[in-house]
Amino acid sequence: MAFLPALLLASPLPEHPSPETPEHIILCEQASNCETYDHPNGHLAIRFKPGMEPGSPDYEQRMSRRHQKREDQTTKVTIGDNKLYWGCEEDPVKLLNKLGDSCKTSGQCVSDDAYSKEIDYLEPDNTVSPATPRGQKTLSIAGEGQYPSGMRNALVKAIQEAAGAIVKEHKHIQWNAKKLKRESAMINLPTDNEGGFCDVKELSSHIGLNVYKGGDSLVAFMEAKVSIDDGDGNEGFCKGLDVTASIAGALGPWGAAAGGFLGTVKAFCG
Repeated sequence: MAFLPALLLASPLPEHPSPETPEHIILCEQASNCETYDHPNGHLAIRFKPGMEPGSPDYEQRMSRRHQKREDQTTKVTIGDNKLYWGCEEDPVKLLNKLGDSCKTSGQCVSDDAYSKEIDYLEPDNTVSPATPRGQKTLSIAGEGQYPSGMRNALVKAIQEAAGAIVKEHKHIQWNAKKLKRESAMINLPTDNEGGFCDVKELSSHIGLNVYKGGDSLVAFMEAKVSIDDGDGNEGFCKGLDVTASIAGALGPWGAAAGGFLGTVKAFCG
């Protein structure tokens, strides 16, 4: 895949002024072409200000400042603390390629066009002994974002690479599932149990990339939002996880040292 040349930044980003406000929200509020709003799903979200989105004269003017240094480009990677188990033998990194179903080549994600798949679900940290219940659930991947159309594939790939750096594996998890026999129109009675082993991967339900040109301009953003049966999991994914080292290493080939479009990569989990 051919990636875009570096989009340049003017100055380093300021430090996070408050631990209580998500950093991607703070960075948006500091950029003159970005604004926050109340998303219909109930969370605070970001977007380009009207008339300043990719393709607008304002955007093109901001991106044409060729004198700015390549190494000043900054990308903020945000990882949510809620964790999801992605099903027996499922690969979250490969599945995240389906983010492209929601995030269009037109330069904007349509969250209603989410990808969905039936998975064999089980929770490896379940306290049921000796085996964990297993059943069918629906996994959905939706996107939010705005970006230059030529940047879309690279952003999806970068989210996949970030996911691959932090995914947690639970190997050889024992499971069982009761087979039900229809005895009448009103009664189901259990018969023999089925059982076995499978590998389960654990990953955050939210991964976002926000690309900035200094503290002044938002270049692009894309977020993957994952749910299982409409739930986004339980907190605890960030515990013991060094996202800065893991993600900076994974995205290094696209970072400032390699002249990539992400520039300096910073990561936050929480």
